[in-house]
Amino acid sequence: MADQPTLRLNDGTDIPQLGFGFWQAAADVAAEACVNALKAGYRHLDTAMIYGNEAGVGEGVRASGVAREAV
Repeated sequence: MADQPTLRLNDGTDIPQLGFGFWQAAADVAAEACVNALKAGYRHLDTAMIYGNEAGVGEGVRASGVAREAV
């Protein structure tokens, strides 16, 4: 997914246009899904506190080997 199209936010930050969503991902599978998404090239992870799986997503980011700053 190199050279992904980006969107510019109101604060000037550019983010990848295509993201991997974690809505309704169970907490126990979020980490593995996150690792797989990052290995596939995703750098935009769509998550929110209300999803209740942020610990798994964080675990996945750490386990992926991808720098947090790149996500």
